[in-house]
Amino acid sequence: MSNNYKVTISRTDLYSKKYENVSIESNDITRNMVIKKSLLEVLINMISK
Repeated sequence: MSNNYKVTISRTDLYSKKYENVSIESNDITRNMVIKKSLLEVLINMISK
C-alpha cells in the first residue's frame, strides 16, 4: 500500500511571505495528525527562508 500525500499551500502575501491555508491530506487517516504537525513545521521552515 502506498501513502499518497496532497500538500496545498495558499500564498497570501508574496513579498512578506505570509502563508495561510496550509493543508496536508493523506490517504492514511491514522497518520494525518502526525503528518500535519511534522510536515507543516518542515514546510513552513523551508518556505520562510
